[in-house]
Amino acid sequence: MWQAWIRAGKPAASWLLPATYLPVLACGLRNDLPAAEEWRRRYSRLRQQSRPVSRYEAETLTFVDGRVAIHAGHADRAAEATANVLHGRPAWYGRPHSIYAPYVWAVAAEAAVIAQMPDAEERLAHAQPAGEENDWAAACLARARGRLHRDLGALRESVAIWDRNGARFERACTLILMPGRADEARAEFQALGCPPPA
Repeated sequence: MWQAWIRAGKPAASWLLPATYLPVLACGLRNDLPAAEEWRRRYSRLRQQSRPVSRYEAETLTFVDGRVAIHAGHADRAAEATANVLHGRPAWYGRPHSIYAPYVWAVAAEAAVIAQMPDAEERLAHAQPAGEENDWAAACLARARGRLHRDLGALRESVAIWDRNGARFERACTLILMPGRADEARAEFQALGCPPPA
């Protein structure tokens, strides 16, 4: 994609902005920090020649930065990256959403739980409707509930949804939180070439 854009003479292409930031997610979850930084630089170069940030683009960046920070063990950074997603926002229903909204809302709720924010329960409840429209969000929110309440049933629910959707990486991120499943999780991370969550 990047090479094709260069061959085309680097035309202004706002649609390319979110796509250019998504490799930061893959590189960040694999702990390939130099590659993640290279994609951030590419995004910044492209951003300089484009119009104002769209909601779709902003949600992509928020999701990527929040999810990578969670995986790297930076709960405060994840909560900071997603702080404005659920705080002071109107309810889910009755407003238009981009395709990334469920992912962003779910990651914001999980970040609040991991960072032990005082209103984490409220943020989790506020994000719940996102899970009704998106399986990834449903599984992420179930994992967040499991973390918050030390609820093994919620973690099992999360694993079942990840299984159903073939989301091996996120499944392993959930298994590692469950008693007696850490070895299985570590084997999955090794098979995927990813480090376990910090």
